[in-house]
Amino acid sequence: MIDSSAIRLRLLLSTALGLWLALSGQAASAQVCTTSAVAPVFGNYLSTSPGSNAAGSVSVSCVVPGVLGQNVFYSVKLGLSGQAQGTQRRMGSAGNFLAYNVFCDSGYNQIWADGTGASCVRTGGQAGLLGTLLTVYPLYGRIPGGQFVSPGSYSDNIAIEVLY
Repeated sequence: MIDSSAIRLRLLLSTALGLWLALSGQAASAQVCTTSAVAPVFGNYLSTSPGSNAAGSVSVSCVVPGVLGQNVFYSVKLGLSGQAQGTQRRMGSAGNFLAYNVFCDSGYNQIWADGTGASCVRTGGQAGLLGTLLTVYPLYGRIPGGQFVSPGSYSDNIAIEVLY
């Protein structure tokens, strides 16, 4: 049986609110970071194929007002999934589910999650000047082969969390 489903993964856009950082005895300043995402679009999935891969990205933009040369330190975590079953991310369509995952590396070895177990997180620590610092992190999505699901448009939401 061949399943040809247009599959998209939507990453939730989240905004992190500023927290006070005190760096090496300098006066504290408010760091405000926001995120945006380009979700991987898997296209048609065939249950007889070895799997389907797609790339996307998560961008983090931080503003550090008032202090020259201040470092920006943060970590970027991804939630499991709006439709996860246990620790398995899943996309849904009309009550049907398709397992998938999002990885930090193009070799599909480290699941991008919260940093526990074998999962990874992304971190930032660039020296900044006045203004905005933008970092774009690639992400790699994979749907394992051999899943027999009904045709349809499958989607999911993942929360992006920036901790600083």
